[in-house]
Amino acid sequence: MFCGTWSADKEIVMKSPTKIDGSRRPGGPISGQDSAAGPRKMLDILHLERQVLGDMQLRDELLRLYAEQLMALGPLICGAPGQARSEAAHTLRGASLAIGALALAHVCGELEAQGNGAGEAGQGGEETRREAALVIEGTRRRVAELLRS
Repeated sequence: MFCGTWSADKEIVMKSPTKIDGSRRPGGPISGQDSAAGPRKMLDILHLERQVLGDMQLRDELLRLYAEQLMALGPLICGAPGQARSEAAHTLRGASLAIGALALAHVCGELEAQGNGAGEAGQGGEETRREAALVIEGTRRRVAELLRS
């Protein structure tokens, strides 16, 4: 389904390799951490609850729609070339910000910024796609868990 796997418990956290000013830290895609921002949670439940004003039915509907977007756009983000990946990342970034999936929004922002081939040939683009696969899967699992609760 996706181009990666994820194995973690409920407290999934992604550490970003990107500094707060947008520049990349040295090291692997998951080994770094924003010194100012700290680790990013897969889904900020408080943000989501504020967005829906406590309406659990609306929350579940938004999560179902978001899960559909993850299924449709995840493969494009992980495997599509240049412009198609950038457009999918842009779409998923907006949806992720809206529901509080901040780690995924951050990774999608990086992929979108790479644009049409910028950095694509280098290792940075491949590392970002691998990181995206992990974050997409972790986010998908967290959304599914919330929908079951």
